[in-house]
Amino acid sequence: MHLIRDGRGVLHSNLKKKYTVNFKDEKTGKIRKKIYNRNANITPLQTINSWKKGIIKSTLLLKLFRRKNSLLVKYEDFTNSPEIVLSRILKFANIIFEESMLQLEKGEKHIVCGNPSRINATQIHKLSKGWRKMDKDLIKLFNKKGAWLNRILGY
Repeated sequence: MHLIRDGRGVLHSNLKKKYTVNFKDEKTGKIRKKIYNRNANITPLQTINSWKKGIIKSTLLLKLFRRKNSLLVKYEDFTNSPEIVLSRILKFANIIFEESMLQLEKGEKHIVCGNPSRINATQIHKLSKGWRKMDKDLIKLFNKKGAWLNRILGY
Protein backbone atom coordinates (compact mmCIF):
# COMPACT_ATOMS: atom_id res chain seq x y z
CA MET A 1 0.00 0.00 0.00
CA HIS A 2 1.29 3.43 -0.93
CA LEU A 3 -0.18 6.25 1.19
CA ILE A 4 0.23 9.75 -0.23
CA ARG A 5 -0.84 13.23 0.86
CA ASP A 6 -1.35 16.53 -0.93
CA GLY A 7 1.93 18.42 -0.63
CA ARG A 8 0.12 21.63 0.27
CA GLY A 9 -1.40 19.88 3.29
CA VAL A 10 2.02 18.57 4.28
CA LEU A 11 3.46 22.09 4.05
CA HIS A 12 0.59 23.60 6.05
CA SER A 13 0.89 20.94 8.74
CA ASN A 14 4.64 21.42 9.05
CA LEU A 15 4.25 25.19 9.49
CA LYS A 16 2.57 24.64 12.85
CA LYS A 17 4.97 25.61 15.61
CA LYS A 18 3.67 23.33 18.39
CA TYR A 19 1.56 20.29 18.95
CA THR A 20 0.11 18.77 22.10
CA VAL A 21 0.15 15.11 23.06
CA ASN A 22 -2.04 13.75 25.84
CA PHE A 23 -0.66 10.73 27.60
CA LYS A 24 -1.61 8.60 30.56
CA ASP A 25 0.76 8.82 33.51
CA GLU A 26 1.67 5.19 34.31
CA LYS A 27 1.95 5.86 38.06
CA THR A 28 -1.12 8.01 38.69
CA GLY A 29 -3.34 6.98 35.78
CA LYS A 30 -4.11 10.65 35.13
CA ILE A 31 -4.07 12.18 31.67
CA ARG A 32 -1.23 14.68 31.23
CA LYS A 33 -0.48 17.06 28.38
CA LYS A 34 2.92 17.56 26.87
CA ILE A 35 3.61 20.35 24.40
CA TYR A 36 6.21 19.71 21.73
CA ASN A 37 7.89 22.36 19.60
CA ARG A 38 8.64 21.72 15.96
CA ASN A 39 12.09 22.33 14.58
CA ALA A 40 11.90 26.03 13.71
CA ASN A 41 15.02 25.72 11.52
CA ILE A 42 13.20 23.75 8.81
CA THR A 43 12.19 26.12 6.03
CA PRO A 44 9.08 25.80 3.86
CA LEU A 45 11.33 24.98 0.88
CA GLN A 46 12.98 22.17 2.86
CA THR A 47 9.53 20.82 3.75
CA ILE A 48 8.45 20.86 0.09
CA ASN A 49 11.69 19.21 -1.03
CA SER A 50 11.43 16.56 1.69
CA TRP A 51 7.84 15.77 0.63
CA LYS A 52 8.88 15.51 -3.04
CA LYS A 53 11.86 13.32 -2.19
CA GLY A 54 9.69 10.97 -0.12
CA ILE A 55 7.05 10.64 -2.84
CA ILE A 56 9.63 10.09 -5.60
CA LYS A 57 11.62 7.54 -3.58
CA SER A 58 8.57 5.54 -2.53
CA THR A 59 7.16 5.59 -6.07
CA LEU A 60 10.46 4.37 -7.52
CA LEU A 61 10.66 1.60 -4.95
CA LEU A 62 7.15 0.50 -5.82
CA LYS A 63 7.99 0.50 -9.53
CA LEU A 64 11.13 -1.55 -8.91
CA PHE A 65 9.75 -4.11 -6.48
CA ARG A 66 6.00 -4.35 -6.78
CA ARG A 67 4.21 -6.96 -8.69
CA LYS A 68 0.54 -6.65 -9.55
CA ASN A 69 -0.38 -6.29 -5.90
CA SER A 70 -0.19 -2.67 -4.87
CA LEU A 71 -2.71 -0.13 -3.68
CA LEU A 72 -2.49 3.66 -3.83
CA VAL A 73 -4.37 5.46 -1.05
CA LYS A 74 -4.76 9.20 -0.73
CA TYR A 75 -4.68 10.40 2.86
CA GLU A 76 -7.46 12.87 2.08
CA ASP A 77 -9.73 10.09 0.77
CA PHE A 78 -9.11 8.11 3.94
CA THR A 79 -9.94 11.00 6.27
CA ASN A 80 -13.03 12.00 4.27
CA SER A 81 -14.42 8.46 3.86
CA PRO A 82 -12.63 6.24 6.38
CA GLU A 83 -15.04 3.31 6.25
CA ILE A 84 -14.97 3.11 2.45
CA VAL A 85 -11.20 3.44 2.16
CA LEU A 86 -10.47 1.12 5.10
CA SER A 87 -12.78 -1.47 3.52
CA ARG A 88 -10.80 -1.14 0.28
CA ILE A 89 -7.50 -1.55 2.13
CA LEU A 90 -8.75 -4.57 4.05
CA LYS A 91 -10.16 -6.19 0.93
CA PHE A 92 -6.76 -5.68 -0.71
CA ALA A 93 -5.10 -7.35 2.30
CA ASN A 94 -7.77 -10.09 2.42
CA ILE A 95 -8.92 -9.06 5.92
CA ILE A 96 -12.56 -8.87 6.96
CA PHE A 97 -13.80 -5.39 7.92
CA GLU A 98 -15.12 -4.94 11.45
CA GLU A 99 -16.83 -1.77 12.65
CA SER A 100 -14.57 -1.72 15.73
CA MET A 101 -11.61 -1.02 13.46
CA LEU A 102 -12.82 2.58 13.22
CA GLN A 103 -13.01 2.99 17.01
CA LEU A 104 -9.64 4.57 17.66
CA GLU A 105 -10.07 4.86 21.40
CA LYS A 106 -9.68 1.08 21.69
CA GLY A 107 -6.41 -0.77 21.41
CA GLU A 108 -2.82 0.37 21.14
CA LYS A 109 -1.76 3.28 18.96
CA HIS A 110 1.49 3.76 17.08
CA ILE A 111 2.72 6.70 15.04
CA VAL A 112 5.04 5.70 12.24
CA CYS A 113 5.26 9.08 10.57
CA GLY A 114 3.38 12.32 10.87
CA ASN A 115 1.97 14.43 13.66
CA PRO A 116 2.41 12.75 17.08
CA SER A 117 -0.65 14.58 18.42
CA ARG A 118 -2.71 12.10 16.37
CA ILE A 119 -1.89 9.48 19.01
CA ASN A 120 -4.71 11.13 21.01
CA ALA A 121 -7.29 10.68 18.28
CA THR A 122 -10.54 9.01 19.24
CA GLN A 123 -11.98 9.32 15.75
CA ILE A 124 -10.83 9.97 12.23
CA HIS A 125 -11.28 13.66 11.48
CA LYS A 126 -11.97 15.04 8.04
CA LEU A 127 -9.09 17.15 6.84
CA SER A 128 -9.62 20.84 6.61
CA LYS A 129 -8.12 22.55 3.62
CA GLY A 130 -6.21 24.88 5.92
CA TRP A 131 -3.49 25.19 3.33
CA ARG A 132 -5.85 27.45 1.38
CA LYS A 133 -5.41 30.02 4.16
CA MET A 134 -1.61 29.95 3.93
CA ASP A 135 0.29 33.08 3.06
CA LYS A 136 0.11 33.75 -0.70
CA ASP A 137 3.90 33.67 -0.97
CA LEU A 138 3.96 30.15 0.49
CA ILE A 139 1.32 29.00 -1.98
CA LYS A 140 3.36 30.56 -4.81
CA LEU A 141 6.47 28.77 -3.53
CA PHE A 142 4.65 25.45 -3.44
CA ASN A 143 3.19 26.02 -6.90
CA LYS A 144 6.65 26.79 -8.26
CA LYS A 145 8.42 23.86 -6.57
CA GLY A 146 5.83 21.14 -5.99
CA ALA A 147 2.64 21.66 -8.00
CA TRP A 148 3.96 19.51 -10.86
CA LEU A 149 4.16 16.49 -8.54
CA ASN A 150 0.76 17.21 -6.99
CA ARG A 151 -0.73 17.18 -10.52
CA ILE A 152 0.90 13.81 -11.29
CA LEU A 153 -0.60 12.48 -8.04
CA GLY A 154 -4.06 13.67 -9.07
CA TYR A 155 -4.41 16.75 -6.85
